Amino acid sequence: MTNDSQTSDTPSSPTKKVATDITPPRPEKIARKAPEVQKRDDKRELKAKAKEERIRLKSERSAVRGKKNAEKSRAKQDKKIAQQEEKTQITKVFPSKTHWKYFPVMLRTWERRTLFAAGFLVAIGLVLAVIGAGRTYLTALPQNGGDYVEGVLGQPETVNPILLAKDADRDLAQLMYSGLMRYDSNQELQPDLAESYEVSEDGKNYTFTLRQDALWHDGEQVTADDIVFTVQLMKDPEVKSPRQADFQSVAVEKLDDFTVKFTLTKDAFVPFLRENTTFGILPKHIWQDVTPAQIPLADENLQVIGSGPFLFKQFRRDTTTELITSYELERNKDFYGQVPYLDTFTFKYYSNSEKLLSDFEKGRIDGIHTLSPAQRAALPENKLDNWNIMDLELPSYFALFFNQTKNEALKELEVRQALGASLDRQRIVDEALNGAARVTNAPILPSFLGFNPEVAGLEHDDAHAAELLDGAGWTLNEGNSFRTKDDQTLTIEVVMPDHDPFPRIAGILTEEWEALGIEVNIVALDSALLRTERIRPRNYQTLLFGQSVAHDPDPYPFWHSTLREDPGLNLTSYKNPTVDDLLETARKEANEDERVRKYVHFQNELAEDLPAIFLYIPTYTYALDTDVKGVDMNAVTFPSDRLADANFWYRNVKWRPAPQEESEEATEASTESDVVTESEATEERTTDEPTEEVAADEETSEESTSIEEEQTEPSPNEES
Repeated sequence: MTNDSQTSDTPSSPTKKVATDITPPRPEKIARKAPEVQKRDDKRELKAKAKEERIRLKSERSAVRGKKNAEKSRAKQDKKIAQQEEKTQITKVFPSKTHWKYFPVMLRTWERRTLFAAGFLVAIGLVLAVIGAGRTYLTALPQNGGDYVEGVLGQPETVNPILLAKDADRDLAQLMYSGLMRYDSNQELQPDLAESYEVSEDGKNYTFTLRQDALWHDGEQVTADDIVFTVQLMKDPEVKSPRQADFQSVAVEKLDDFTVKFTLTKDAFVPFLRENTTFGILPKHIWQDVTPAQIPLADENLQVIGSGPFLFKQFRRDTTTELITSYELERNKDFYGQVPYLDTFTFKYYSNSEKLLSDFEKGRIDGIHTLSPAQRAALPENKLDNWNIMDLELPSYFALFFNQTKNEALKELEVRQALGASLDRQRIVDEALNGAARVTNAPILPSFLGFNPEVAGLEHDDAHAAELLDGAGWTLNEGNSFRTKDDQTLTIEVVMPDHDPFPRIAGILTEEWEALGIEVNIVALDSALLRTERIRPRNYQTLLFGQSVAHDPDPYPFWHSTLREDPGLNLTSYKNPTVDDLLETARKEANEDERVRKYVHFQNELAEDLPAIFLYIPTYTYALDTDVKGVDMNAVTFPSDRLADANFWYRNVKWRPAPQEESEEATEASTESDVVTESEATEERTTDEPTEEVAADEETSEESTSIEEEQTEPSPNEES
């Protein structure tokens, strides 16, 4: 049989079993499984229908989405077409990017430069507008830090408040010393070391209570002993203080450590509070071992220990000339008043105005102590906006002081009158001073008690001057250029400072006096020589010089006969008993009307005697960089008064939002929150110039080389 004969390679013979397994099932077995199969088939059919339904729904959703996408696509296409149409229209008006790319190439050179400049200016304008708009809503708060350097013509000699004679010395004393009272930037009298004071009914006793938080720069406390010691030094004849006469009739005593009493031993002196309480106080513990004769030569005159807002740091000398070239101060952090904002305050000294002006224009210094009329005229106009230039009229006058003991001709009233009548004082103001002054006829000035504009002045009249000289016997003979009398030539010697504007004034008076037939000899001297060799010994015939009337119009120190010799300030050696009586009684007269009457009478006496020819009242001009803020100067008596509130000057600021309108309580709270403490301050500027120096905390003889080579000149406003 075929099936039985088949073979297999397998070890066993499952063939039959395989054949058996593929044998069709019996009908009854198939019938038995049919329900299960049917059930499975039904399930499969349901699944198939569900799948078809899902496919149908998905297809419908896809159709919906397709329709929406088609609509979006059409809308997007429509929008794109609209934008393209709009862009096409704009392109017709404005150049395309490609056109702009080649735009500069199409311009000429001058057109490109003009366009660039215009764009630059527009950009700068926008920046400035933004800054300006921002600062409209901001306010600046002063901050600690920064340095200030001021140029001075001349140099200091003795920074001692009881020996002050030069402007350079007064500047330093103003910043480093304190008085019982002080003048602020408005020349109003304010307490300084004094906390309070009382004046007796008879005006002869002044009692001051000192503040107890005032310290010397070395940390010692300021006490009544220091005030008593300073006054006693001024009264000592060996010291030769210029203020000796001011305290001759004043007794001072210590009531306790912080109370001192002044007693006027003779008569009441109405201006005492204004004139005799602002002098700088010396520390007794520093000066008590220095003999009076050695005080002018002591090292402490330059290495100062004071109690003011700034303290001594160092000074530098020229190793060749030994002249001081700079003097540096620093902030006194222990000052009892407003502690200065500036880190340092430095004075740089010059021997000539050309170098001084050059350094100012180049920004090497921040300010100039005094600008003479010629110096101001020389400033370049294109830089004036960078500087703050202030013009203030000084309460002083310049005059030709006659010393009749040195020239017999000057003893004749007619000669003095002729000299005055031949002199055109307005021409001096206009030409020699560039208009920075005004003519005056008397030593009591406008705005002062006793000023009288009707005091007889000297009218310029050459013909009248010639008549006066002819009448006095001084005649011009043929062949002679100058007038003579008894074989004596009419010669006038004029001694004056050698700096501007005096040489120009001398040129005018020489021209006018020689035209009248008077021989003129001009002697121009350095300030130091002028004082020591001419003024103090009264060794001159005519002196062209100035006098300051200080804070009170009292002319006693300049015209009373008891002050004809040094250290008195009566420069004409004038003696008139009537004038002496008027001056003595006026200074103790409490009734202002009576005091005015006496001063008017005094001026009339001077006009009749003519011991001097009064020329002009000067204008003080001060200049400093506009970066220096807080400078509030409305009036000065001495140029050093410009520094009265230097502790409020600042260079660094901190901006904060400007306060809005608010209630009074809120404003007060805001003000308190705006106080800047020293710990918050920024200190950015330091002095890094290498030099050999004399410092406050060490003694050294090493000195730095100065760039100055010429002899120093005094300040243009120097005066008695």
